[in-house]
Amino acid sequence: MQNIYRAELLAVALTAILKFVFVNFLGWKLFFILMIIACWCVYVWRRSRQEKEIWGRWGLSKRNAKKTIILLFPYALIIVFLFLLYAYFKNISLFNWHIIPILILYPIWGLIQQFLLIGLVVGNMKQMPAPFSDKIVVVCTAAILFGLIHYPFPYLMVATTLLAIVYALLFIRYQSLWALGLYHGILGGLFYFYVLNRDPWIEVFG
Repeated sequence: MQNIYRAELLAVALTAILKFVFVNFLGWKLFFILMIIACWCVYVWRRSRQEKEIWGRWGLSKRNAKKTIILLFPYALIIVFLFLLYAYFKNISLFNWHIIPILILYPIWGLIQQFLLIGLVVGNMKQMPAPFSDKIVVVCTAAILFGLIHYPFPYLMVATTLLAIVYALLFIRYQSLWALGLYHGILGGLFYFYVLNRDPWIEVFG
């Protein structure tokens, strides 16, 4: 199993490298997103046929899903309120119809990102020998990786680094990805509109 864990970690690292090639260098953001979703969905389907219990280890079972969604809900409300407050004082438009499809679609992409970062990086490192499995090493690795992948946007790098710390700790305790993907999509989408003053719908779909 250690070989599989290492191979999956290498595949995540390759995904990160391809992000810089296709998104940062070539500007093919939509192509990259669709390619990554397709490739990883095929991998998840194949692995799940070989190992039925993999859904639980990856955090994709029903276990603790409702609990973590409820647990994070009040914090998400506070963060959304702060986003709106920031946008109001910065004279950023509080309504753009693009927010609606982003709040529908972005949680799906958020779940894919959390699967790669938390389900595979954190989940696999926990199964490896020390010092790779030490909690502080696992959490710091996830936080640094998630921050770096959002280069070259400083505010986004700081926000995602802090978010990854919280999410890694929650996953270690509750072993569930559903709330992490959901709130990542919602908060991430609103962060683009209300803090960065960017329209991810235009950036992805032109």
